[in-house]
Amino acid sequence: VPGASADQAFFDYEASMAEAVSRLLQQGLTNIAFVMGGLHYRVGHARLLGARLAYTRIGQTFTEDRLLTIPQDSSTPEEVGRNVAAQIVARGWQPDAIVCSSGLLAWTTYQALRQEGMDKTLRAVVAIADEPIGDRQFQGIFSGYYRLFDDLGRVVADILDQRLSGRAAPGVPLVTRVPCVPLAAAEAEKRFHWQQDNA
Repeated sequence: VPGASADQAFFDYEASMAEAVSRLLQQGLTNIAFVMGGLHYRVGHARLLGARLAYTRIGQTFTEDRLLTIPQDSSTPEEVGRNVAAQIVARGWQPDAIVCSSGLLAWTTYQALRQEGMDKTLRAVVAIADEPIGDRQFQGIFSGYYRLFDDLGRVVADILDQRLSGRAAPGVPLVTRVPCVPLAAAEAEKRFHWQQDNA
């Protein structure tokens, strides 16, 4: 909660987006389309700030024409994907990377672009998201950064422990930003918990 004088732990979407976009730019991918809904929400705004930061780090300016809008009247993820793909077609744009605010949005946009025959220039599809979606259907060009709820739970437990044990200074809020993690780490974490649960 911005401005709150209380202990806080939250996912750092800004840093995660900055890291992901920086990696794309370092790979020479410059024609990046950003599909992010809800920019007026704190999470959406944080993702946007992260994208801008990545461009600033290499001395470039992030321009708003890179943003594709998500129509509010779309009823299914597939409709959203088709609408985003139609925006790309209408611009005559051939992006070499797409960065999305969810794995499902990344998948439906990619599928719609494939149907239009516009996936040939794509070298990367990235999600800064809440839900991992496997990369097989993306033919090896998909990656993602996902939040792991266990990480946040551990941070909250640690903050609580510091408060109850008296190790934290009274009247000074503890604020912890938890980064989202790359897809490989998220998948490893998921497999670890599956093995634990099924041991």
